[in-house]
Amino acid sequence: MRALAVARKPKRLLGVQQILEWAFAVEKAQIETDPHKALGGVGLPGVGMEYVLMERMQLGGIRIDTSIGRSLPHEDAEVVAAVLQNLPSARGGLPMAIYMAELARARMAPDWMPGARPKVVPVNWKGTRHGLHAQTEVVQTITYRHRGRMTTREVRACPVTYAPSAAKIAAARRGYLDWWGALRDLRCDLQLLTFADHELSDAMPPMQPWNRK
Repeated sequence: MRALAVARKPKRLLGVQQILEWAFAVEKAQIETDPHKALGGVGLPGVGMEYVLMERMQLGGIRIDTSIGRSLPHEDAEVVAAVLQNLPSARGGLPMAIYMAELARARMAPDWMPGARPKVVPVNWKGTRHGLHAQTEVVQTITYRHRGRMTTREVRACPVTYAPSAAKIAAARRGYLDWWGALRDLRCDLQLLTFADHELSDAMPPMQPWNRK
């Protein structure tokens, strides 16, 4: 008898952001937020990808969704979650990993405040029957002679500020760059692995989308 050739489905090529969204939004993979619980009370060891692969089965056991009709996540999603969970501390460690997983689950990128420009706005507003108006305050009291009589008058001004502030915009964009850098490192780690049904491309989201023309 001749052996039957089994055609294997070609692997799906995804970028790192796409495979994160597939793993967490579609396959519902999760990250264990307690590293001691994940390793049976032992801290995270300083090992490389070999540890990640060995941890996969343990993570899979933890990440069971027992809702009716829900199966285990795809094995490739388990690998993605395990690698992300071991994000180096230089890239934000577990807090950044959890943040990235939540963004992927929502199919979002960090808010870098597109189109934001600092604008001058009143510090305070007051409501009247005619609507909202900028609130003023007394900044000086002057006395002068008017028609032979001494008169006192208040000089009022409207305190202003910038909103959103340049510092707030800069902080949002630093946060985006932190996420982008962690995503790039994650891509490099995932490209070292062999997946069952997926392959990692070099595709990345824009590094500085606010500078695009």
